Amino acid sequence: MKANVRLGDLKKACGIAASVVTLLLSAAVHAQVSAAESEQAQPEARVPARPLPAQMAGILLQEGRELLEHPDQIVDRMELSDGDIVADVGCGPGYYSLRLAERIAPSGVVFAVDIQQGMLDQLEDRMTTAGVRNVYPVLGDFTDPYLPEGKVDWILLVDAYHEFGEPEAMLEKMRASLAPGGRVALLEYRAEQDPATLGFPIPRDHKMSIDEVMGEWETAGFELIELLEFLPAQHYFIFGKKGDDEAVQEAQADRADRTAWHERAEISSLSLGSVSNLTTLGGYVYFSGQPAEGDLRLFADRGVKTVINLRTPEEMETLGFDEKAAAEAAGMTYVNKPLGRGHNLSDADLKEIAGILAGASEGRVLLHCASSNRVGHVWSLFRAMEHGADADQAIEDGESAGMRSAALQDAARTRIESMKTEQ
Repeated sequence: MKANVRLGDLKKACGIAASVVTLLLSAAVHAQVSAAESEQAQPEARVPARPLPAQMAGILLQEGRELLEHPDQIVDRMELSDGDIVADVGCGPGYYSLRLAERIAPSGVVFAVDIQQGMLDQLEDRMTTAGVRNVYPVLGDFTDPYLPEGKVDWILLVDAYHEFGEPEAMLEKMRASLAPGGRVALLEYRAEQDPATLGFPIPRDHKMSIDEVMGEWETAGFELIELLEFLPAQHYFIFGKKGDDEAVQEAQADRADRTAWHERAEISSLSLGSVSNLTTLGGYVYFSGQPAEGDLRLFADRGVKTVINLRTPEEMETLGFDEKAAAEAAGMTYVNKPLGRGHNLSDADLKEIAGILAGASEGRVLLHCASSNRVGHVWSLFRAMEHGADADQAIEDGESAGMRSAALQDAARTRIESMKTEQ
């Protein structure tokens, strides 16, 4: 099946989309300038286009854009997964932001960046209506998108880069924000394309040639990974950082070193306050029964950054204190993932716990339930999931961490064998 629409289909789509694109790219910004005049007036040096005013943002959400732009196919090519960190730069009212949020849920984050607060206000309204909580609006400026340095897996810019008033500064900041192996998806209308193939004019300052893009992005320290030309009217560039292969290798080596901490120590017993059935793996992870309120401060003093509680809400009602408040008062993050009689955590909850445990060498973790029985069950699943331990070894490790119930051991074996089958 071809990704491109046929010319007849495109012209039909343009019957719906022509008002959208014409207003967006011509009347909204150059109300009195025709496409031909714009071509003649274009100087040798590229002049940034003026951003669409926030009060006209509804144009970006009208029917017809899907037929012209194929947004789902654009996002498909990014191959996103749960937990990714993505930036939608020039997000407007969030036409792409909400799509990205769905692809990386429940653990991923979208930073939706725009220089107009009016755009972000409309995005927040759409987030509320859709019930989306993993999008974070960011008010950027002309020189900085205010993204976290070295953390972003993907940056998406759809028909936005040509509006950058300070492209060199923005490219420098975006490059610094990329994680090792991070990528940029850049879409711009083709300056090389005959307008007759679209059926509507696009002002020259709202489109870019391959040479223009490459000249600016290569100079800024990016390299082209792939150029996709399946869209009716836009170039689709995928960029990475120059020299990133070495950074990726270093990051992989660092991760391998960080995830090897479980091999450098054995689980041993420990006494601390009034905590029952307390063991630890090298001081990185603590396994225990229910800690008292004062015990939480003792764990914080030992460098614990995250408390994971496997007890159910019904159990916690009889505790006598607010564990979440006590943990946070001690400076720790509190996570509650109830593991009840069914002896099963959802895939999402297990993955979240595994992600926290995998980073235990950087932020120590307390994993507890009532008696550490369920703790050992979860630890056995983590050993199989993260470190490839077979069922026998994983269950043995779970027993060392407190698992005593035959039912929990059987449940762990069933799930581990299921994991291996899925792989």
